[in-house]
Amino acid sequence: MRRTQPNWMWRLRRAATPAGKALAVTATTAATAFGIATGFGITLPLTMIYWVAGLCVAPSVGVFIWKTRSRHLPDVIIDEDNPDGIYRASYCSAADLREANGWTKHYYRDEYVSDEVAESWRAKTPHSFVGLYDGQNRLCAAFGIIAIEPSFMKQFVKGRIVDNSLAPDDLLEKVSAKKSRDLYISGVVVRDPDTAVGHLRACVMVWVMIRFFEHQFGVRRKRKLYALAVTKQSKNLLLKAGFSCHNGPSDRQDRLELYVLDLPKDRLTSLVRRIGPLQSLSS
Repeated sequence: MRRTQPNWMWRLRRAATPAGKALAVTATTAATAFGIATGFGITLPLTMIYWVAGLCVAPSVGVFIWKTRSRHLPDVIIDEDNPDGIYRASYCSAADLREANGWTKHYYRDEYVSDEVAESWRAKTPHSFVGLYDGQNRLCAAFGIIAIEPSFMKQFVKGRIVDNSLAPDDLLEKVSAKKSRDLYISGVVVRDPDTAVGHLRACVMVWVMIRFFEHQFGVRRKRKLYALAVTKQSKNLLLKAGFSCHNGPSDRQDRLELYVLDLPKDRLTSLVRRIGPLQSLSS
């Protein structure tokens, strides 16, 4: 992938819409004024009509020039060599979750969640774990967003218990999960994270995660999102996303940092609108 400055065709497309809107507003205003004048029997001289027409066009020309010359145009990202092809997302199967869980062992070490425990979570809440797949149907990334019984969640947030002691009965099923105000982001992993294509997969996964959250939980309820930072990269990502450190290794049995994001009502709405319609996750 490389970044390149936008060409003139890109600039023209960017400027056309706001310039057209400016012209529509001024033309509508002028037409309204002419209509009122005609209703009162006032005849306007031809020179005045020309002047008004010029005044209608001038703002749109100004907007057009400003937009095409703007220094704040973003770089265009060109994907020159993506070996993954087209991505798709679906709920994880048992085999896929086992594979993704294996990627976490290096990072979690003593706090690693066994395959058996992870599968018991998936079996209880199969719509909580999502995989990202490439054009060859190979798993590229995965994540889970789960809702936990308040009594367990309270102790986990305080650091008194670790997530690998979470039993299936402690998980809330789909209907109850939608009402939960506290959600836990679990098992966020990417294949080959330190490579260029790994960074691309991470970006696509974040896109999928936002769309999944909107689909699964909605954006009209005030919530708190919790996530553990197991690497320096994950810590930086959480901080950039607006998370703050809730407590650290000295306060927690898992010896990790727990981050929290207060998610006021409708905060994700602007992101959801920019991303576009959600493609249904396959069951």
